[in-house]
Amino acid sequence: MLFAAEKLKKYPHLMVNDVVIWERYLDKYAQGWDSFEYDVRVGEGQQPNPEHPKNIQLMAVALTEKRIDVIGWIRGKVVIIEVKPSAMLSAVGQLISYQILYEERYPEAGRTELMIVTDRIGPDLEHLCKKLRISIAVV
Repeated sequence: MLFAAEKLKKYPHLMVNDVVIWERYLDKYAQGWDSFEYDVRVGEGQQPNPEHPKNIQLMAVALTEKRIDVIGWIRGKVVIIEVKPSAMLSAVGQLISYQILYEERYPEAGRTELMIVTDRIGPDLEHLCKKLRISIAVV
């Protein structure tokens, strides 16, 4: 479900510390975005036990799929956003994985861009993100 580029009462999937960072980001930059989508599922998820009822099987798959924090749309571009307190190198791995899985599930989206929104960055992160063309917003 798409949401306007503004604060929500609740953000699916974001933890309390993530919400604080995300809302600081929105306070500064929301006006530049067209819309956002939260808790976007990608990947296959774990294969459920075929002996379980169909609704339980579907729930098992949904619960084990990878979940992207935020997908943002800005001037026709799709941006995969990871919101992370004290972002470290693991955020880079997550984003690259999410990019592959998102583009496979939604090929019509075309090439996506990547962004980390955080309150501080770990050693080497800025350098690696520049090399990999991953945007960083420290708020």
